[in-house]
Amino acid sequence: MGVPLSNTANTMKQKKCFVIGVGNKFRSDDAVGLAVAAHLREHDLPPHVKVIEGGTDEFGLIEHFKRAEHVVIIDALSTGKPPGTISTFTADEVDMVPTSGNVGLHGFGLADTIALARALCVSPKITIVGIEPQSTELGGHLTPLIASKVPALVQTVLSRVIPDI
Repeated sequence: MGVPLSNTANTMKQKKCFVIGVGNKFRSDDAVGLAVAAHLREHDLPPHVKVIEGGTDEFGLIEHFKRAEHVVIIDALSTGKPPGTISTFTADEVDMVPTSGNVGLHGFGLADTIALARALCVSPKITIVGIEPQSTELGGHLTPLIASKVPALVQTVLSRVIPDI
């Protein structure tokens, strides 16, 4: 008969996961990833899950990619859907087309970051939880519509993403 694993051994077997909220806190709804990360820190998460406020340093994300088996990125994404629409997908499920020199709100787009990480052979599983912004104009606050969706984004991460890690 086998020896049951202790809680410490079970934790060690779980994949290290970084949940990273990205965005520009000075560009209205683009800051939604940062707001969700701040709310997630208030929850009792499993020990193998670390929440990070990533800001706009897309190159810095690659350093996090190197240290995790699974990365969850929370961000405002312009997909053409109505403002407030929440989408969850993996980087492999979408056509992550680099911007080819176009500079996004963060200076370097998420697709560019993922493409560069793959070129460097840094390839954790990447899950993206995004929301269609209402405004990315200069301003220090989320629009009321997007602010009202923060609890739903938090719940999406807690109920749909983290349990699968």
